[in-house]
Amino acid sequence: MTRGIYLGLGGNLLDVLATFRSAVDCMPSFGIEIVAAARAYRTPPLRLPGDVEAMPDFWNTVIEVSTQHDPQGLLDVAMDIERAHGRVRKGRWKPRTLDIDILLFGEEQVIQSGLTIPHPEIAARMFVLMPLFDLAPKLMIPGLGRSVTKLLAAKKNTEREILEEKNWYSATPAQQSKTQERAKA
Repeated sequence: MTRGIYLGLGGNLLDVLATFRSAVDCMPSFGIEIVAAARAYRTPPLRLPGDVEAMPDFWNTVIEVSTQHDPQGLLDVAMDIERAHGRVRKGRWKPRTLDIDILLFGEEQVIQSGLTIPHPEIAARMFVLMPLFDLAPKLMIPGLGRSVTKLLAAKKNTEREILEEKNWYSATPAQQSKTQERAKA
């Protein structure tokens, strides 16, 4: 099983936190083990220039997983889970029930059609960096040569405000212990 895989979850339709729980609960049946889950953060939606469509705020979180899938296989499974949770692709930065992004896949760097790892906007998004910091503050981002802590420090006070944060996932005691150990490391 490959460890050190981080997935970003996001959404802004229906009960997003319940959707996150449902998606995470079904992952083991797809060969994905949940290692840890960060808090969820609510932020205003990103918008394309000129977009005035009213849209609910987004919730975002990060989970660490392990799996035997390769990056493309994990992407295929993630898209299946999105569809099973009502995801309809209507375009970039549009409302959605569930979005699952592969942020990191261990130390791998992947560039292929439809898949770039590390996620190309990982360093630019506070709503990714905050939950990633919850799980692995000292994690070095492959190809960037900077830790999550340093990337987050560079973003402070330069991006939209985090409106709210919530615990949404009840980890097992072993998962909670791993998360606490990582935060101290």
